[in-house]
Amino acid sequence: EYRASFRVVKNLYQDDLIGIYLAQIGDTDKVALDGISIGATGNFPPNYEPVLDEFRLYMTSHLEPGTTHELLISVYTEYVGEKGLDTSKVEVGPLSKLQNKKYRDSAFWYLFKLGPAVLCLILSIASMPWFSPKQDAIRGYLLFSTGVFYFLFGAGKSRIIFHHLPTDISYKILTVSALLGLVCLFFYSI
Repeated sequence: EYRASFRVVKNLYQDDLIGIYLAQIGDTDKVALDGISIGATGNFPPNYEPVLDEFRLYMTSHLEPGTTHELLISVYTEYVGEKGLDTSKVEVGPLSKLQNKKYRDSAFWYLFKLGPAVLCLILSIASMPWFSPKQDAIRGYLLFSTGVFYFLFGAGKSRIIFHHLPTDISYKILTVSALLGLVCLFFYSI
């Protein structure tokens, strides 16, 4: 659990809702402001359902100026590690400003995670067999297949595409993609 209190000095947000931006949290969370639940992402045990890699932004109604408000963030992580809440990223402010921040952070994160996978796909398209001489057609097919399998692996590892699937199916796709990519690369090198 993470607890914080803050005070709104003056009414800065007359025409805007207030947002509480938490960035990414691993794995699930519940957020309460002044003892009232304002949102949750994922499910805590016994019906555990993790929601990874989603940027959290919750909204609340106007906060009274001059009043101290209590923020409680409960986080559940199945495996201990570099998960939980990064308290340096928590921000309270106008909802519209924080929505823009959430969209910007999400875009950079997706670009960072999917960039290598998309590069593999582009390189595999550039090495398609019809772009190479006839005598190198088999090598072209192998290189193209390697790029496609590593695109699937990179996209799956980034959890962008496969996070909607059950975890065991996602890991099977990752494993098969990585192995088939290695096999294609091995035959290409021969």
